[in-house]
Amino acid sequence: MGGFLLVLRTIVSLGLVIGLIYFTIYILRYFASRGHGKLLAGRARSMALIESLALEPGKALHLVRVGKEVMLIGTSNAGLELLGKVEGYGDSDSQV
Repeated sequence: MGGFLLVLRTIVSLGLVIGLIYFTIYILRYFASRGHGKLLAGRARSMALIESLALEPGKALHLVRVGKEVMLIGTSNAGLELLGKVEGYGDSDSQV
C-alpha cells in the first residue's frame, strides 16, 4: 500500500509542476501580447507611428513621434534614413 501512495503522490506532484509551467507560460504570453503595458503600469509609450505614406513598392515615408519630437523617416529596400525633424507638429495653429 505504501508503494501505491508514493506513486500517486509522485503523479500528483508532477501534475502540479506541469500545471504551474503552463500557467507561467500563459501569464508570460498575456503580458508579452500587450506590449508590457500591464507590467509598466502608469508609464506612457515614448514612441508612436503617427502616419505612413507608401510612395511606390518598397519605398515609404513615416511620421514618427519619439518623446516630444516628431521625425520624418524614409524607408526603402536599401534601408532607412532620417529625413528631418518636423517643427510644430500637433500645435493647434499648425497644418501639415
